[in-house]
Amino acid sequence: MSSIKLESKDKDLVMHKNSKINFFIFVLILTCILHLASCNFLYALGPGTTGATFLKISPGARAVGMGEAYVAIANDATALFWNPAGIVQIDNYEISLMHNFWLQGTYYDYFAFVQDLPGTGNEKFGLSITYLSSGDIERTKEDASGNYLTGDHGVFTLTDLALGLTYAWEIGEKHSLGATIKLIRSTIDDAIGYGLCADLGYLFRITPKLSAGFNAQNSLVSMPIRFYRQRQDVSASHTLPINTKAGLAYRCMDDKLLLGFDVNFPIDNLVNYHAGAEYAITDSMLVRVGYKTNLITDLDVLSGLSLGFGYKFLGYDFDYAFVPYGDLGVTHRISLLMKF
Repeated sequence: MSSIKLESKDKDLVMHKNSKINFFIFVLILTCILHLASCNFLYALGPGTTGATFLKISPGARAVGMGEAYVAIANDATALFWNPAGIVQIDNYEISLMHNFWLQGTYYDYFAFVQDLPGTGNEKFGLSITYLSSGDIERTKEDASGNYLTGDHGVFTLTDLALGLTYAWEIGEKHSLGATIKLIRSTIDDAIGYGLCADLGYLFRITPKLSAGFNAQNSLVSMPIRFYRQRQDVSASHTLPINTKAGLAYRCMDDKLLLGFDVNFPIDNLVNYHAGAEYAITDSMLVRVGYKTNLITDLDVLSGLSLGFGYKFLGYDFDYAFVPYGDLGVTHRISLLMKF
């Protein structure tokens, strides 16, 4: 009997010690995030100076509805964008599809696929495809003096495509890492540009309720994009939109309420903050709200707001997000998640 009591006491001591370690790590991560935010260390380029800016557009109506505060949640196939380390939380297979009615007649589509890899460890493979099209744009021409010429000069299009391959693995029970390599192809009329970059993500599941995440987006092997026409270069090299993302997520109210908070450190803009919440009205019906600060200076205060809802049915998740962009209009994002 005494040995049982000793064993129980030892387990309590271990749990107490682990809780103190987890709390210390949580405080350390939060301190680092706030310190980096105050330093604003990544603001090296000005707004509008990077290439392949379609890589900034956020996929997944669920994450967008939560104000894009998702790096520490990242528990579905869109984690390939938000935090590749998060796909270790996925069981078996998942497919995510999203269509985005973007600004000024452009549209954006995203496809993601995640599957288990054979072996004893918790390892995952992911494939993502991102596509953006401008639709038809009226072509204009000018003379040697810079005056626009009248008449019909036809139309041209802009397209962007990125193919991503992801590998993620678990380190122990609480830590996971993930890496994504992305091949980029962009076209402007008859000019074509190519680029290459990689993401590195980390997820720390501190407790069943609390998690922390980190993602260095487009930061590793970041090869600038340059445009060519018939093998002749027609543009300078453009740095890719490098961004470092860190955040926390917390579940409460018997897991009905999910809270997220992210900080972004983009190379071409100021540090910005994202916060969001998801509340489960029922097991199948969810509502979301979020706010982000990166649009306040460029547009208006309301442009940082996002709203959304989700519906789960027979292994399918249907999600919608609404995001206003001031005078530029509004965007509607619709996504479907399939689990099998």
